Amino acid sequence: MSLVPPGSSRRFAFVAAVAALILGGAFVAPAPPALKKGAVPPASGAAPRGWSEIDRLVSEQKLAEALVEVSRRREAARKRGDEADWTSALIREVQLRTALHGYETAVRFLRDQPWPKRLPYRTALELYGAQLLHNYSRIYSWEIRQRERVESSGAIDLKAWTAEQIRDEATRAYLRLWAEREALGRMEVRSLAEFVQPNDYPRGIRDTLRDALSYFFAAHLTDTSDWTPAESNDLFRRDLPALLAAGPGSARLGDAFVHPLAKLTEVLADLEAWHARNGEREGALEARLERSRRLFASFSEEEDRRRIESDLSARLPAFREVPWFATGQADLAGFVARPDESGDLVRARAIAEAGRAAWPSSVGGRRCFAISARIAAPGYRLEAMATDGAGRRSIRVL
Repeated sequence: MSLVPPGSSRRFAFVAAVAALILGGAFVAPAPPALKKGAVPPASGAAPRGWSEIDRLVSEQKLAEALVEVSRRREAARKRGDEADWTSALIREVQLRTALHGYETAVRFLRDQPWPKRLPYRTALELYGAQLLHNYSRIYSWEIRQRERVESSGAIDLKAWTAEQIRDEATRAYLRLWAEREALGRMEVRSLAEFVQPNDYPRGIRDTLRDALSYFFAAHLTDTSDWTPAESNDLFRRDLPALLAAGPGSARLGDAFVHPLAKLTEVLADLEAWHARNGEREGALEARLERSRRLFASFSEEEDRRRIESDLSARLPAFREVPWFATGQADLAGFVARPDESGDLVRARAIAEAGRAAWPSSVGGRRCFAISARIAAPGYRLEAMATDGAGRRSIRVL
C-alpha cells in the first residue's frame, strides 16, 4: 500500500504492506493445509533456507512450509544478533500468518514477539504494525463497526476491538516513534530500502525517516473513516484560522480529546519548524503545503477554502528563490480551480503560469505547465434530451 498526499504522484510506498495485501488476497485460494492458530510445525536441525528458496515456496503457494522456514530463519537471526535479517523474517512471518490465519492472529503474533533494539529496525516494525492495523480496519470495516466496546482488566482479543480501539493502537505506534523523531531526522529513508520504498522527491524535502513518520502519521490522522461520530460532527466547529497559523506545541498528540485535525497541524508544524531550523527551506515549504492540502480536503465550505487559498498565497512569495516554489504555485492553482474545475479558472491559470515562469524545468514547473495547458485546452459538452416533442431541437453542443 502507498500513502499519497493530495495533488502529488510521488509517494512513500510501504512495501511490506503491499506484500501483506498480496498474500492476503492472491494466495488464499486454494488454501494450503492450515496450521493451528499460533502454531508452527517443528523444524529440523538443518540450517534455515535462503530467501530465494522461501520465495519459491510462496510462489508455489506452499505457505505453511514457507512459514516454517521463515520462522526458523527469524529465530536464527535473533540468536546471532542479525537485526536486519531478524526484521525481514519477522515481517515476512507476519505476512504469511496473515494469509494462513487472518489479521487477528498476525497482529497478536507481531505484538508478542521480541523486536530488534536498534531504532531503524524498530521503526520499520512500528510502521508496519500500524499499517497492518489500518489494512485490517479497512478490509473488515463492516464487521468491526458492529462491535461494542469491551472494557476488561485483562487483554482483549483483536476480534473484539472496536474501530476506535484499532485506530488508537495504530496511533500509539506512531507516538512511540514520535518520541524519537530527532534521531530519525538523521536517518535517510533509503537506509530502510528493504522495507520502505524511497520516494523520488528532490533531496532535502522528504528524504529522512522523520519525514516518513510525519507524513504517514498525517495520513493516519486525516483518514475520516477512522474518526468517531463526535469528531466528524465537530469538524464545522474547528477554528480554521488557528489551524493555519498554529506552530509546534499547539496540540497534545496523546490526548484522546484533541481533534485529529489539531493533531495533524501539530505533526506538520513540528516538521516544518525542524526543516526551517536546518536551513532546508524546500522541506519546510513541503510541510506547509501538506498542511494546506489536508485542510483543503477537510473543509469544503467556499469561505473556508478561500481562507486556505489566501493563507498559502501570502506565504509563497517568501520561497520564490527555491524550485519548490513552483510546486506551491501548482497546489495553489489547483485550490483556486477546485477539484471539479468549478472555481476561478482564469486566476488559476495565471497562478500556474507564474510558477512555470519561475522554475520551468522543476517538478512543480512541469505541473504548472500541465495545469495551464489543461485549463486553456478547448473543450465542448454535448447535451441531449431523453424525450422531446416533435419538431423540437433535442441536441445541444456547448
